[in-house]
Amino acid sequence: MIKALAIFLGSLFLSTGVVIVIIDALPTSAFAAHVMPFKSAIFGSHLAGWMILGMSANYLWDLFRAGKGFKDIRPPELFFTLACFAHSVLHHLVILG
Repeated sequence: MIKALAIFLGSLFLSTGVVIVIIDALPTSAFAAHVMPFKSAIFGSHLAGWMILGMSANYLWDLFRAGKGFKDIRPPELFFTLACFAHSVLHHLVILG
């Protein structure tokens, strides 16, 4: 389950990053013209990927410093962190939206 989540988040992060680079590098291309209205949402998704990557890295860093390994990962702790992040994002969207 953790591996599937990592693959999904990694592919989301990579794909949004590629789209942002294409939009910025080739602003007059047909592809950039089609996705330009969604640039903020795509960039926001990319930043969310960075934040999730950072939170996951921090969790793993603390786990390994405690002398534990991958077998000691507890999914509820990891999902709780991601749920708190999602709540924070939604809260900010409601306030700013």
